[in-house]
Parts: sequence; structure tokens; C-alpha cells
Amino acid sequence: MTESKLVHNERVKLGATFFNSLGVISLATGAILPTVTLSLAGKPFEVSTFLPLIFGAFISAFCVSISRSLLGHLKE
Repeated sequence: MTESKLVHNERVKLGATFFNSLGVISLATGAILPTVTLSLAGKPFEVSTFLPLIFGAFISAFCVSISRSLLGHLKE
């Protein structure tokens, strides 16, 4: 049994949305949250402060690139 193009496209979009959401979550928890927390606590930014920021941004970019590549598999 073969799936229709509509079902295939919806599954691809669901997968892309999942990875896009992971990207947003990783950016928020790895980059934005530590920066806001340290600025509200009044602590200075150190090199170790930027490691979660860099890691969160990297994971976010990776997840968004996966979602963009998934959208390339849509059928017309």
C-alpha cells in the first residue's frame, strides 16, 4: 500500500516542525536563559558563560538545518 502525496507531505512537515521546535528549545535553554539569568544576578560574563551559549546556538542551527533539509523532500 502506497501513501498519498498529501500524507507524505504532512509527515515530512511534522518531522520538520519537530526539529524546528528542538532548535528553538535548545536556543532558549542553552543561550537565552543563561544570559538573562547572569545579567539579572549581576554576575560578570566569563568565558565559561559563553560555552552554553555557543553550544545552544550550534544545536539550534543543526536542528533547523535538519528541518530545512526535510522540507526538501516534499512531493508536488
